[in-house]
Amino acid sequence: MQIWVESCEGGIYLAKTGEKTNKDWLRDERGLPKKFRSLEAVRQHFLGTNITAAWLVQQSPYNEMIGLEEKRIEPACIPLHWSGSDV
Repeated sequence: MQIWVESCEGGIYLAKTGEKTNKDWLRDERGLPKKFRSLEAVRQHFLGTNITAAWLVQQSPYNEMIGLEEKRIEPACIPLHWSGSDV
């Protein structure tokens, strides 16, 4: 399994699982994307699972903040070293 952890404003993290072309949000009991308060909380949630790769995904609001025209800037994907069954 692969994991993409998206960093959101307000110290919230959301996780997607799956493969590069077929990902889905990890959902809570109400069917909403499950919110985490830290990367460690995400890591603990996946303890004991077979993770093959994990990334932290961060969007950049830089152009918007300084008033540049809106262009699609690819998010930064930072590898997390969570591979293996012990996360």
